Amino acid sequence: MAENSGFLAAIPIWLKKIGIVILFFICYLIFVGGIIYGAEVILSKQLVVSDATFREMVKTDSKYMLLNMFFNFSATVLLIFIFWQFVIKKSFPEIGFIDNSWLKNLVMGMLCGVIAISLGFLLCIMFGFVKVQSLAFSPPDFTNYILIFAMVAIAEELMTRGLMLSTLMDGMNDYLALLIVALIFGAMHLFNENVTTLSFINICVAGIFLGISYIHNRSLWFPIGLHFTWNFFQGPIFGYEVSGHKNISIVEQTIHGNDTFTGGEFGFEGSIIALPIMIVAILAIHLYYLRESSILNNKQ
Repeated sequence: MAENSGFLAAIPIWLKKIGIVILFFICYLIFVGGIIYGAEVILSKQLVVSDATFREMVKTDSKYMLLNMFFNFSATVLLIFIFWQFVIKKSFPEIGFIDNSWLKNLVMGMLCGVIAISLGFLLCIMFGFVKVQSLAFSPPDFTNYILIFAMVAIAEELMTRGLMLSTLMDGMNDYLALLIVALIFGAMHLFNENVTTLSFINICVAGIFLGISYIHNRSLWFPIGLHFTWNFFQGPIFGYEVSGHKNISIVEQTIHGNDTFTGGEFGFEGSIIALPIMIVAILAIHLYYLRESSILNNKQ
């Protein structure tokens, strides 16, 4: 037993933290993947359709997408809670919910998402890459998408910025941890439909975009707000695919030109136009929180 303790003690802390993240990811694939598959089998039998047909229904009907996302969200949050409490051994609020300025950070994140994606949409219209064909509003779909993308934002931020980033930050340089988690975030989207090399790069940069505030304050409120509005306005409002997934939207648009500029069927996240917008936003967020930290330190 003493030999094992000596061996474990000799492992660098950064390597232990990477091991914890890898262990979590394996548990995620097995547990959440199993729950989702089981739910699909049960629901497809209830609806008397094949598994493949049900998966198509999830893609095209917001109420089935919401139902599927509920199981995904519930399983993901449950696993994160168990892992955080019993493996990392911290109280759950410490994952990123302890924030005296939580409402301010949430609203700022939401505004940042709206401004960034709206700027991209306007630039695409100005350069002729997007044309608005019509406008339509479906209250049931709109409501369903609010719930869907809220669950996506909370679950993905809990997993990537909350559990993974905070764990790695405890064992290595904060910026290196941010880069590693951004690459993991990009890799998580590699199996999405219509993914390209450019969209993978953009999703990795989006991981930095979403995580840059967390390395300053370890608060999830800003990235949750940012993640929600970026996705929600991109898809159900402006009519882009969201990381390859099509949604019913208020704006019915058509794209024109090379996929490098339009994003093609992956959506705006596959467009070269998204890259400078996110880079400028990353720098702005980073400088803002550096300034906030400096002001706070001067007061103390």
